[in-house]
Amino acid sequence: MQVASNRLADVVSYYRQYLQQHFDKTEAATLVGWVIEEKLGINRLKMLTESDYRLSESELLTVHFAFKRIAGHEPVQYVLGKGWFYGRPFSVSPSVLIPRRETEELVAWALELSDYGRRILDIGSGSGCIAITLKLERPDLSVVAIDISADALETGRRNAEMHAAAVEFIQVDIFQLPVGGPEGRFDLIVSNPPYVRESEKTLMQPDVLNHEPTLALFVPDDDPLRFYHRIGEYALPALNEGGILLFEINEAFGPATVELLNQLGFHDVVLRNDMQQRNRMVKGIK
Repeated sequence: MQVASNRLADVVSYYRQYLQQHFDKTEAATLVGWVIEEKLGINRLKMLTESDYRLSESELLTVHFAFKRIAGHEPVQYVLGKGWFYGRPFSVSPSVLIPRRETEELVAWALELSDYGRRILDIGSGSGCIAITLKLERPDLSVVAIDISADALETGRRNAEMHAAAVEFIQVDIFQLPVGGPEGRFDLIVSNPPYVRESEKTLMQPDVLNHEPTLALFVPDDDPLRFYHRIGEYALPALNEGGILLFEINEAFGPATVELLNQLGFHDVVLRNDMQQRNRMVKGIK
C-alpha cells in the first residue's frame, strides 16, 4: 500500500491506516496528528480545512521515517524529541525517561509542602522535568538537581535554558554522594528513582522496554528498595530539621517503603495514592 497522492488528506488517511496495524484507531489518529503538527507545523485545524494542501517530497520523507519509527514501537516522544510535563514541553532523548503524569502528582505534592524560599534537591533528575517545574512554578525556591548520567544532565540543562529556569545541575552517583554534598542542607529532597524490578520486564510495553534507559528504570529483584534506602540514609543528615523526603514509588512496595523510612528514623511517614488509586508516593519528615 502506498500513499495515493501528496494531498494532506491522503497522507493523513494513509498513515492512520498504517499505524492501526500497531495501535487502536483513536491512538493512531492522535499519533498522526501529533507528528504532522510537530514535524511539519501543520495544526489540526489545517488538516481539517485545507485537505488539498500538497506536501513536498521532503515533507513526505520526514513524516514517513517518523511513522516508520513509531510503528517499530519507538516512543513518539523520542521520535519528536519532545515530551510534555505540567503543561510545558521538555526535550527528551533515549538518555532520559519520558515524563509521566504520575510524576506531575509528585511535583504538585512537593509544591504543596514547600514554604517560601526553601531549598530543594532533586535526586535522579533525568530530563530535569521535576526540578525545572518546581522552579518555574515557584521562582522563590532554590533548586539543585543531581544525576549520574552526563547525557541526562545535558538534557536537563538544555531544558532549563529553554525555560529560563535557574536550576543547578550536578553529576554525582548517589551511592558515592558524601554527607553534606552538594554543599549545604535542604528543606525538601524529592526523587523518582529506579524502582521497576527485573522480573517486571515481562509486563512492560516494548516501547518502554526497548527504548527507555535501563539505568533509570530497573532494580534487582533481591534489593528493590536499594535506591530508597541509600537516599534515605543520605537525606537524614542532608535535610534541615523538619525537612521532608518525598518519593515516587513502585505501587507494589508502598507499605515496605513506609516501613523503611520509619526504620531509618523519619517520622509522620505518609503513603499517598495517585489518580488511579495506586500506591505512588511516600513522604517522611526528619
